[in-house]
Amino acid sequence: MIGLRVAHLVSSLSPNGATSCAINLMRWLRANDHDTIVLSTGGDREVNLEEAGIDLIRYEPGGAGWLLAGRRRLTKALAEWKPDLLHVHRLDCLNQGLALASKLSLPLVVSVHAWVEGNDAEILRDPGVGLVLVPTEAQRSWYCTRGGLNRDRVAVLPYGLELERFGTQPKEGPVSIIGALGNFSEKAAGWNDTIAAIEELRAEYANLTGLLIGRGQGREELSAQLVKSELDEVIALEDAGPVIAPALERMDIFAYPVTKDSHSLGLLKAMASGCAVVASAVGGVPELIQDGVSGLLVPSGDRAAFVAALRSLLADPELARELGRNARATVETEHDIDMVGAVVHELYRCALRGGTLGTSGTETVTTWRRVTTGSQPRADGAA
Repeated sequence: MIGLRVAHLVSSLSPNGATSCAINLMRWLRANDHDTIVLSTGGDREVNLEEAGIDLIRYEPGGAGWLLAGRRRLTKALAEWKPDLLHVHRLDCLNQGLALASKLSLPLVVSVHAWVEGNDAEILRDPGVGLVLVPTEAQRSWYCTRGGLNRDRVAVLPYGLELERFGTQPKEGPVSIIGALGNFSEKAAGWNDTIAAIEELRAEYANLTGLLIGRGQGREELSAQLVKSELDEVIALEDAGPVIAPALERMDIFAYPVTKDSHSLGLLKAMASGCAVVASAVGGVPELIQDGVSGLLVPSGDRAAFVAALRSLLADPELARELGRNARATVETEHDIDMVGAVVHELYRCALRGGTLGTSGTETVTTWRRVTTGSQPRADGAA
């Protein structure tokens, strides 16, 4: 494997899915003889960079100082580091990434985690963008149909997890804690459905409790709702820390009754923790969960179906534990960072050659198809 020097542009190192994915990938690159550096405004996750020995070039965009000198200093600092490629991890800094890549004649790839369309997706059609990396096939189809991107420029790069950071022992004992993870201010996360389901099911299962983990605005509103419903001593409301695994290990069932697929990295972490999952069959979720095998899928917005699925797991703890074990096995098979890292290395090589998925070498296409479809390459090496 040829060592690469990859610069990662992450506008903010605040705790979120884009930052987590970037840091996981950078740690893998460092462990596999590649050099990495981060360009960012900083944030809470800086400590993770320090722990991994990853250097940070800090910048402050905006204002006269940025226009007069800040942008030039950033370009100079990156040029001195001599990167082979620039990887942008958030759309809100893609314009800056395009400017840097153009100035330094660098190939550029961009990871997109959100579902963006219309004018917001137009920037992805810029000829300076080499490859667009998305976590699911559903999002690939979305950007090709809604965003007008050529399919050969959009690659599926599954979320990769460092599995040793999650509990390896199967969950045991009673099933009594329903948990959820997301942004407190996002109505689409389904907080109200989860709270209502716990309240209803407690009539049958008196020991049932809830654990809602989140970040962002909206916690006070949810807290007031729990007090009003007299559920504040039944359902715990906690802020998400930089390390989420301990909270997920406390949950028996992970509730994901979303109306749009916006936090599937959290869902994947719950699967890695061995939680039995009940999730909306929306967006890329059905690509992560096989209904009845590694979790239960319900129609989005169907609260009755959601409650019924939760009830089935409370009534059959062994089924819940089996789904949790299968969920963990799915992550081990399809989302281990070592496998995903090998794929991104091939995609980097594709971008460095100036190609697309349709023009890249057999090795890149074979690796990508094997990971995104679960199929194995033929013995003759054909994809």
